[in-house]
Amino acid sequence: MKKVLATILALVMALALCSVSWADEAKVAKIGNAEYATLQEAVNAATAGQTIVLQDNVTLTASLIVAGDKTVTLDLNSYKITADMNGPHMICNAGNLTITDSSANKTGEIAKIGAETNFGYVIENHGTMTLERCKISSTSVKSSAIENGWYTASENTAGTSCTMTIQNAEVVSVNAAGGLYTVKNDDYGVMVINGGVFTNGVAGAGAVLNWNDLTINGGTFTGASAVRTLKSGSNDFETGKSQIKNGTFNGIIDTLDNYNTGITIAVTGGTFSSDVSDYVADNTPFAFNERTNEPTYYVGAETIQNAAKNLSAGQWLAIGKGTVELRNVPAGVIVRPVNDTVGVVVNGKNISGNQYIDGYTVPQSSGYYYYYPTTDTKTTDTKGSPKTFDAGIALYVGMALTSAAGVAFVGKKRED
Repeated sequence: MKKVLATILALVMALALCSVSWADEAKVAKIGNAEYATLQEAVNAATAGQTIVLQDNVTLTASLIVAGDKTVTLDLNSYKITADMNGPHMICNAGNLTITDSSANKTGEIAKIGAETNFGYVIENHGTMTLERCKISSTSVKSSAIENGWYTASENTAGTSCTMTIQNAEVVSVNAAGGLYTVKNDDYGVMVINGGVFTNGVAGAGAVLNWNDLTINGGTFTGASAVRTLKSGSNDFETGKSQIKNGTFNGIIDTLDNYNTGITIAVTGGTFSSDVSDYVADNTPFAFNERTNEPTYYVGAETIQNAAKNLSAGQWLAIGKGTVELRNVPAGVIVRPVNDTVGVVVNGKNISGNQYIDGYTVPQSSGYYYYYPTTDTKTTDTKGSPKTFDAGIALYVGMALTSAAGVAFVGKKRED
């Protein structure tokens, strides 16, 4: 009998331990001290301004829905959210959602995995969303990784804008062929990119597609088309307006025939692998490398300055638009204005106009700076006012002023 009781007691203890273990494993997210078994439960429970912190990796079997009345932050906390689904989008936001990663190594990721033929976005935003310091990736050949806005504008019955800000995130499409793009700013979409890495490694595919309102302030964009801007009508929710203010673009900046009426592409800064002069205003500094098989194009005074000082002897830099003043350009670099409307100063020398239209080679510098004082010693009609400098008098005056200052200082201390 004792053996039977001992056996039962051991089983009960084992089951209790397993229950504790199962309970611990089931908690994937926290809000403060409250724990949740599923990420959707945590989102549903979150109140305005709260942060959901992942405690484990999450595998979605259905779309994660953020309702329109929610204002919440999702902290990946170094963990991953994955889904192997053919159909639903992974995260659908209609509220105000921020996705970030507070971990030191920033290894948090949201990834669509599985068969290449699976369709559905990783993120679909119909509200307000911020992505910062996290990674978004997709293996799909049928869908972009991110859609901001509406694929079918008529479904947006409220007619409100969809706003997305991307701050130093990494967004990657591994297999997005067939005219797909890593990031798509669709109808009603207003997108601001403040940095990050955006990559589409498939031949013929693009990094960013814009149908409405896009501003790029920085980042690295790699794809056959780095940024493509389209417009198919006169609707105010599809304006085809792209402003590129900075960044590195490994791919063309372009549009397509039959989708380019009324578009606006304005480039005011950045480094490009393709010629963007058509999108650069005449008064905006624009330059490019010459006499090379793979020229690089630079827009903006600061970008051109950084490029010029890193060139080597024998390399050419042509200034095509605007006015630039270049400093610390190495000896042997050849700089030229492409026409007489361009203003160029190189290491203090003005080479504007037609004189150096065939190139100005930066000379060797001794590394010393000389001061050449005037040799005019003519005096004025006032006695004792020579233009020459007398070091002895200056020394005497300096000592007198120092002495007077010291007396004044001591006097002040005494008054205090």
